[in-house]
Amino acid sequence: MEKNNSFDFVKLIAAFLVIIGHAPVLAEGKTGYIGTITNGQLDLGNFAVCIFFIPGIVTSLFSVVNNFQ
Repeated sequence: MEKNNSFDFVKLIAAFLVIIGHAPVLAEGKTGYIGTITNGQLDLGNFAVCIFFIPGIVTSLFSVVNNFQ
């Protein structure tokens, strides 16, 4: 099956954001950069993990919808 979408690029960017977001926590045990700036309201690593899984959820939903037609 040929894929003509940008989900691979989105997942690649999200993977880099996961690494950037979790690196300070793993290296120093401290809150990440974005967590410090936003006073703990946003965590870049967790946000990027959610972005990483969105393409899979979207493609699964479209697959289910197409099976009903």
